[in-house]
Amino acid sequence: MQVLGLVERHGPTTRRALSDALGMHAASLNRLVAGLLERGVLRTVDSDATGRRGRPSEVIALDPDAGVVVGLEFGRDRLTGVVLDATGTVALVADDLEAPPFEGTAATFDALGDTVRQLARRAGVARERVRATGIALHDVVTAEGGWHTQERLHDPPVDALGELEPRLGHRVVVDDVSRAFALAEHRYGAGQGESDMVYVFIGSHGVGGGFFVNGRMVVSSTGICGEIGHVVVDEGGERCQCGGIGCLETIASQRALERRFEALRAAGVATRVAPGARLGTICRAAGAGDKAAGLVLADLADALGRALASAVNLLGTPVVVVGGDLRHAAGPFLARVDASLRPRVVAGLVQRLTVRYATLPPHAGAWGAATLARETALREGAFLDHVPSALAAS
Repeated sequence: MQVLGLVERHGPTTRRALSDALGMHAASLNRLVAGLLERGVLRTVDSDATGRRGRPSEVIALDPDAGVVVGLEFGRDRLTGVVLDATGTVALVADDLEAPPFEGTAATFDALGDTVRQLARRAGVARERVRATGIALHDVVTAEGGWHTQERLHDPPVDALGELEPRLGHRVVVDDVSRAFALAEHRYGAGQGESDMVYVFIGSHGVGGGFFVNGRMVVSSTGICGEIGHVVVDEGGERCQCGGIGCLETIASQRALERRFEALRAAGVATRVAPGARLGTICRAAGAGDKAAGLVLADLADALGRALASAVNLLGTPVVVVGGDLRHAAGPFLARVDASLRPRVVAGLVQRLTVRYATLPPHAGAWGAATLARETALREGAFLDHVPSALAAS
């Protein structure tokens, strides 16, 4: 596992570099690498001619054909999927999937299992070559794979992990959708190359977050972590579904923002937007100067700035990435968030403060879930089950 972990983290490398990094005798390391090459988990990709005398060293890397992982993002009326090969390259994106009912029933888990198998077929991969599946669920997910929907928030969680693994017959990783989006943005998007980052995600029913400190995502032993939507921003505000008063979620969820916009319409505030508009439309209108839409997002920017200041100051993370449909509001909205946030950030951080939009496409949640599943599968040895066809036939 250590060898695979090093190749995963550092990319193509040599036996000598692996031996030095692991403090392992060259002969022992060579036996391990030879076994991994024979099993098709590693492959030789090149030679390293570094100017040293003698024969160039072979460069070894993960073999993309060692297997695949599947990632799903599942929300209310939303199901997206991706397939990654063993190196993490995206092999398939599916944004045309039919979402089953958003509930913890056997029928829903049956449908999700069927979807994983469908994605493998669409990617041209045999079922037994799927090493792991990651699923990003909306609402609340525990470290044990328990799932609370907001409709049943105070009931015992549904054992999503226990429901899915027997149906699929391989490793399943279940996580919160906001952390999945955050992981994808940190690895491949707006946070790439940043050691520290706060990600905030505006969902249909809630507001979530994902935090990175020193390059690592902050995850608690309970798994319930990054709930920036439950930072209090209005002590005289509405009661939140969590039981608190004035949580960010009561102001910043898509439903709350859409209700606020309709209230302004009803009060006669000028707007060119038709009734029943969704958040993306409201954001585009605000970016184009619409008065009612602009008022909605001005209130949101102030609330976000207050909540984000708590996260930035507590964690020391001056890079802020805003995900979801808010990107359609363009630059003026980010400037408002920055103006609300900056006066509340401690001096040592404010000079490095930057607020930016997420940059990845809508399937980033599934991508993040698949990335987490792939890394778990490598760490736990799931790819070691792979036997190349040439060996299987012998």
